[in-house]
Amino acid sequence: MPEENVVGPNMIALTNEQFQQLLQGFRGTNPAPTVAGNNFPASGNFSKCQTRFDGKPTSDVNAFIDGLEVYKNCVNISDENAVRGLPMLLDGFAASWYQGVKATVTTWNEALTLLRSTFGARKPPHRVYRELFAKDQDNKVATNVFVCKARAILSHLPAGTLSEEIQLDMVYGLLNVRIRERIPRDKVTSFTELLDMARGVEETFAEKRDPTSEAKTATIARCAYCKNAGHTKEECQKLAKRNSSAAAPTKVVPPKEIAKTAPSSTLKCFGCGKVGYTITNCPQCSSTPGSSTSFCTFNPKKNNETLVYPRSRPLFSINILGAQGTGLIDTAAKQSVAGETLYQLLKSKGQVFIKDTMTIKLADGSGKCENILVARVSVGLADRVISTTFIVLPKATNNNTLLGIDFLQDAGICLNINSQ
Repeated sequence: MPEENVVGPNMIALTNEQFQQLLQGFRGTNPAPTVAGNNFPASGNFSKCQTRFDGKPTSDVNAFIDGLEVYKNCVNISDENAVRGLPMLLDGFAASWYQGVKATVTTWNEALTLLRSTFGARKPPHRVYRELFAKDQDNKVATNVFVCKARAILSHLPAGTLSEEIQLDMVYGLLNVRIRERIPRDKVTSFTELLDMARGVEETFAEKRDPTSEAKTATIARCAYCKNAGHTKEECQKLAKRNSSAAAPTKVVPPKEIAKTAPSSTLKCFGCGKVGYTITNCPQCSSTPGSSTSFCTFNPKKNNETLVYPRSRPLFSINILGAQGTGLIDTAAKQSVAGETLYQLLKSKGQVFIKDTMTIKLADGSGKCENILVARVSVGLADRVISTTFIVLPKATNNNTLLGIDFLQDAGICLNINSQ
């Protein structure tokens, strides 16, 4: 049986058209609320903004601009007011710079672009990549700090150059090996996941390094007197010996007895052991002729047959202070050496020498420290003059003048031994 609409005494029956008209009347008298801020007048300014920029190399212009954008949006500052109030936020060199360019700035975007182009870091992509891959993560740098610095470097690239996955691959390859061993690359899809997993790994490392209270060893005793560990001052044997020796009576010994008990020092020759002589004044050792060390006169023979035939060394005819002479070419000598004849010539000409010490290394590998003289001399070779530093061995006799590798390099000489 169909239901019937029953109208009570306090109820009003309306048709559909009447109901629609009633709803429209309610909407006209009570408009829908609008979102706060949509119709808020853009009348803010930078008078209370604490962000400042001075244009120094240590100041970050990108951070300054980001702070301005956030403050501008929060206070609802119009672009016109932002351009007018920008000089209030500039100090030092940046303020002086803006006074010269403000006539060319008409919009807020132009002001920000001019700030970035003037004070921003101009890094082309190849320099950004070099800076990124210049250093890996070491054990002392936390992963979150390293990743933050790496992403700050990558931020200098133009927007959209690299996707997040490629950046993640590049930064992951620079992480410490202990992090990469415990965090597989295929398990990480974002930097947030990488930092969360790395933080857990580093906390595990910190727990392994920190000893527990049960594993801590007892404090080792240390003596306050001798500073050695393992005993206290009351147990120190050195202190006990000192106290016992101080308490014992002092015995006075006459000077004659001291002279009798003092050991007599006897000199002995180092070469033959002769008492009362040293090797320099020993009659036996000084009379023994020394063996010659000249390789030019070293001619080994077997059955009266010469086995080695020394060849002549190359010579240069040189002119020093108007005197003509010869110098042996010695490529094994790092420094040119003035022979006895050249030394006497330089002294007679009034050459100034500088005293110095040098370690002289011989061909057999042995070396000793010698007192030397140093002189700067002009050496004439053919039609050229080469300024050369010579060292002089004052104790050497009958030695030759050696033109070392320094002379050959300064003169630009290339030797052809086969054509001598």
